[in-house]
Amino acid sequence: MTNRIGERIRFHSLALTLWCLFLITGLALVDDYGVSPDTETQRFVAIDTLNYVLHGDPTLLRRAADRFYGVAFEAPLFLLTERVLGLEDPRHVYLARHVLTHLFFLLGGFCCYLLARRLSGDRLVALLVMLLFLLSPRLYAHSFFNSKDPVFASAFVMALLVVSRAFDRDSVGAYRWGGAAAGLLVHLRIMGVVLFAVVLVFRAWAWFRARGDAARRRAAATAGVFTLWGGLVLFISLPYLWGDPAGRLSEYWMALADHPTHRFRLLFRGQAFSSAALPWDYVLHWFAISQPPVTLLLGLLGLVALGLAAGGVVRRGAGAGPGAAWGAAELRFGVLLATCFALPLVAFVLLRPNAYHDWRHFYFLHGPFCLLATFALMGLRQLAARGLQRRWVGGAACALTAAGLGAVVLEMAQIHPNQYLYFNFLADRKTP
Repeated sequence: MTNRIGERIRFHSLALTLWCLFLITGLALVDDYGVSPDTETQRFVAIDTLNYVLHGDPTLLRRAADRFYGVAFEAPLFLLTERVLGLEDPRHVYLARHVLTHLFFLLGGFCCYLLARRLSGDRLVALLVMLLFLLSPRLYAHSFFNSKDPVFASAFVMALLVVSRAFDRDSVGAYRWGGAAAGLLVHLRIMGVVLFAVVLVFRAWAWFRARGDAARRRAAATAGVFTLWGGLVLFISLPYLWGDPAGRLSEYWMALADHPTHRFRLLFRGQAFSSAALPWDYVLHWFAISQPPVTLLLGLLGLVALGLAAGGVVRRGAGAGPGAAWGAAELRFGVLLATCFALPLVAFVLLRPNAYHDWRHFYFLHGPFCLLATFALMGLRQLAARGLQRRWVGGAACALTAAGLGAVVLEMAQIHPNQYLYFNFLADRKTP
């Protein structure tokens, strides 16, 4: 066991070295960021939840919409900083919270690396994808003082990694863990239901395509176990549901899907809008103007490459077309990533839920989008391998990606510690 762990560490040594550099940098910079207004709210929700569970204190039930927020991250954060470490000085408490929140964001980046490595089989591609995830200026800054959105974004990638393992193994045990991860994701944010629903659709498709009773029973069993464990984990981890599961689950959905107690006036493209009546392209627009250009380019190229590969498989069969070089498993998971990225955007366009503070309620889209860049980098590397005259393509693509990421690092350094105000060249700087 020890030898196996040592081999894995050596295998991922470069990624771990860079990850440690990010950690050291974060520890050096943590004192530069302030405290979000949400921080105290989240802390008190964790305290009230623990008091409700341990002592039957009903304060949690009187907390308006805040009682619906999951505490799978907040409760351990409170217990570790104020009970285990025994911190009492507010400054020390919040600095410790910032360190641990940032660490969770960095763990999400490393999970991004592991998932990209699993998809591509290429350590360089996986390393670049990890850097795309971590070098998002807005998420990077938020990862210190915001224990909601970057935490959910990282948890989404972690859940994707667990689900990818279930896809590979196709066993009841693996889908049990996948369901638990999806249940915790829904606990943290209601939008976690996207991954839950997409996996069930894939299981239904596997049942439909299965040949023979044994294969259909396996598909049905894995879907059932995934659903059961997801529901159990959600119920157990969200104490507010215990009193009236059916009624409160509906209330939970409505409260977190539309934030009815929070309404704001937002300035968007020089006009004032209600946060509950935003233009259809609000999230898309914010996403486009506040992501680094290298991330936008590679993510979009990944979507195109994935679409071409899937189209080739549909037209010529599973053994032909660009997707054949990736394999059916990688292509299938790529479709899952694309669906997880596109479905929330489509839902926003159709339903127009209450949203505010740029696209931070949709920061979780960052992980799937960066992972889609894996397919762009893989395609360029495969193109380079097709002939001697094209070998420069893969190296040039990686070099340009590294240069683009270097430009992001320089700009993040220039605007530090205000990276959460980052805009790219697409932003309209003339409109007031």
